[in-house]
Amino acid sequence: MPVQILRRKPGMPIRRDDKADGTAIKSLQSLAAKYPDKPNVALALGMAWYAIGKDDKAKRQLKQAVNLEPCNTSMIKELAGVYLGTNDLPNALEAATKAVAIKPDDVELLGNLSVIQLISGNISAARATIEHAIRLQPTDAVNKGVQKIIGSVVSGERDGPKSLEEMMKPPKRKSWLLKLLGC
Repeated sequence: MPVQILRRKPGMPIRRDDKADGTAIKSLQSLAAKYPDKPNVALALGMAWYAIGKDDKAKRQLKQAVNLEPCNTSMIKELAGVYLGTNDLPNALEAATKAVAIKPDDVELLGNLSVIQLISGNISAARATIEHAIRLQPTDAVNKGVQKIIGSVVSGERDGPKSLEEMMKPPKRKSWLLKLLGC
């Protein structure tokens, strides 16, 4: 019987399909018990735990996957995403930085790092990182969107986001009077 892979991207809601989720989790737990040294099993179980909102269990499993395969940027990226999704910014930044150190020209990893830098409040680093990603791949629509958000923070059109959810929302427009007053 194939195992259903559960996934939730950072910023997305928790899955609520209890029957399917429970079956998938049980299957993955069984595989993890049988193959504790297989990083892909730990990765799948970590992603499944995160999909249903069990963040601590997700982090444990994803850390296990990264420990088993420390240079696998896909696994590090997932761990960074869970940290970001739970607003654990220091650990998200550490993981994203590690992934970029392994693959410095991966535009997806660079985009992820710039988002974490922005939310962490390091706007200049976020700007430099996203500009590097755009130089590498000028047509990347996701990174262009991140660049636009960073630009609006730099220009003062919007406040720096404090979470991924806040970043994804359209900015609150400042009134012309507040802009005039420099607020």
